[in-house]
Amino acid sequence: MRRIVTLLGPQPATVALVLYAPGKPIQRVSLDACMHGVRNSISCDNFGRSFCIHVQSERGMGLSNEADSADIFDLRPEPADAVAHRCAVHVPPREREHVGPSVSSVLFSPNGRVLLANVQIEMSSELRCISALDGRQLFSVRFEGICSAMWLSSGAFEVPEFPALDAAANDRRAAVAVELRDREWLQRRRRQLETEHSENGNGDAQQNRDEIAELQEMLALPEDQLIFQFTCSEGSTLMPTAQEELLGGGYRDLALSFCRLRRLAPSKADALAERLEFLTRRLPAKGEVVAKAKAKAKAKATVRRRMPVDPQNAEALGRRVRALQKKLREIDKLKAAPETLDVLQREKMSSEPEVRIELQQLERQLQLLERPPRMIFDVETEEGLQEIHYHDGDDCYELANTFCQKYGLERGLADLLASNMQERLMPGA
Repeated sequence: MRRIVTLLGPQPATVALVLYAPGKPIQRVSLDACMHGVRNSISCDNFGRSFCIHVQSERGMGLSNEADSADIFDLRPEPADAVAHRCAVHVPPREREHVGPSVSSVLFSPNGRVLLANVQIEMSSELRCISALDGRQLFSVRFEGICSAMWLSSGAFEVPEFPALDAAANDRRAAVAVELRDREWLQRRRRQLETEHSENGNGDAQQNRDEIAELQEMLALPEDQLIFQFTCSEGSTLMPTAQEELLGGGYRDLALSFCRLRRLAPSKADALAERLEFLTRRLPAKGEVVAKAKAKAKAKATVRRRMPVDPQNAEALGRRVRALQKKLREIDKLKAAPETLDVLQREKMSSEPEVRIELQQLERQLQLLERPPRMIFDVETEEGLQEIHYHDGDDCYELANTFCQKYGLERGLADLLASNMQERLMPGA
């Protein structure tokens, strides 16, 4: 039986095995126990026993925090579909808030026992050595900056002996416990960590400092914030939320946020939402909190979401301008009899300033599109030759940023493109 490891889109990517043999139908086995964020590359060891999914190109890194990790899998010879998620190489969420970190490269050792990961973090780089056998981090070395790293082979190696494959490993990884924590528990936990830090010295000093800082952030939050502790195989995470957010239907939103953070399947969110709702049933809900939650839920149910108008589509702009003009005429009619208005009509009247501002902006954009451009810039992209139309009054940097976002170009190209446009627009250029 032959096997092909595949990464399936759209992002976040999922992993699947394609199994085939002469004279037998092709089979596909999906590994959907967890989500793996933004991934576009697969690396394998020399023996075909372990593989790693990650982001390879510079264009894919740094655009999303989901791209800032790599996942190691154990691929067994028999049976053909025996594969399990070993571990993930990632950066702590606290460091992601400062700068978009990324796992810029991964490389298996010649003997297949260790994965070398080059992790870019705030103001420095870190080489992490991860055991491909059990997923443990063996050691890490921090440098001011690392451009590249590689293994030096010292001879031939035999296939390493991997520990027995646990068929329930993914299920245990996906198991999550949720508890509601009060301020007293947070203070006790902080004191406990501070004591361990002073007694153990360098042991898990960095990990303790990160957790202490997280607890201090939670203690500094307003009193109306509820703090939930989610615990899974990768550790525990504290997530705050306002009580009125939960009463307004935010149980599933909070559960989905945790699933995205830990790369768990969205289907896990339903059970987590039920647990969150159970934990909050015993809380005394004040009348003001309940009233705000109901008002917010009602507003969320009645507000219609409108897709943004393409600023380069004259037909779409014209339709939106006519719709706003009609809305202003309706508001003028409502002003004639303000004492007979209901709640929705009053809300429509209160939106008049925003409607007029949006109408003014769209009318100006429509006028720019209807007159010929001052200059047309040709830009070569992977999708072919594209054009940027410049009108008097346009901002070159805004045009360049919009163009790069539309065609998936690197952010750094926007400044270069805008500078080139400005030079071409100068008299005598």
